Amino acid sequence: MSKHVLNIGFLLAVLFFLNVVQAQEVDSFSQPVFQVNVNTAKVEELMKLPGIGRAKAQAIIRSRELEGLFFDIQELGRVKGIGKGLIDKIQAHVVLE
Repeated sequence: MSKHVLNIGFLLAVLFFLNVVQAQEVDSFSQPVFQVNVNTAKVEELMKLPGIGRAKAQAIIRSRELEGLFFDIQELGRVKGIGKGLIDKIQAHVVLE
């Protein structure tokens, strides 16, 4: 009985290891993340960001023109309709130059 338990445990460990290796291989072939510079982007470019439609894109540009450039991604929170959740969602795609 204990021999069978050891064999099952070994097989589960091998399957787990193979699953981890396979997941790492998939990640290495993933597409590069697109990036948008919120300090220079036009409405259409900003709308490529997840959760950013025309109204929020226009609000980002208005804020940029009235209050100045964004130097930290958290500053996007000054734009009406953009909160922490949306900032977290777009963070990988935002460039501040």
